[in-house]
Amino acid sequence: MNSEDYMMGWIGYLAGGFGLFLCWFWMTRKLPPAVRNLLRWMAAAVLFTPYTLEPPYESWAPALIIVLFESLIGGVEGAARAGVPLLVSLSAAVIMFFLFMYCFRLSQTGFIQSGRSGLASLTLHGLERSGLRRV
Repeated sequence: MNSEDYMMGWIGYLAGGFGLFLCWFWMTRKLPPAVRNLLRWMAAAVLFTPYTLEPPYESWAPALIIVLFESLIGGVEGAARAGVPLLVSLSAAVIMFFLFMYCFRLSQTGFIQSGRSGLASLTLHGLERSGLRRV
């Protein structure tokens, strides 16, 4: 396979993955926002995580495809080779989702306000808004 075929394969996969991701957006539109966004982050991590092929090759392929084919051909050992990075990517997506949700909640409750910086001002501002500290 030459580099042009390789690039065309990746372009086809990314176009199909993007189309599948848009369908997933449509399918999850009526779920509660937290569940909907978590499922979307997880789908993006699973669909778009790359991994290297066997050692003689220096090419990359989607980790999901490698896990599926290696589980059919090579058994559990082959699938675990690409499955571990896929699980790490999925875990990172879930952790990033919860961090973004936490930061979003802080910004909505007033703990983060423009013009103030530092942890002390975040804490004092939060106490001021809650009524526990009068300034």
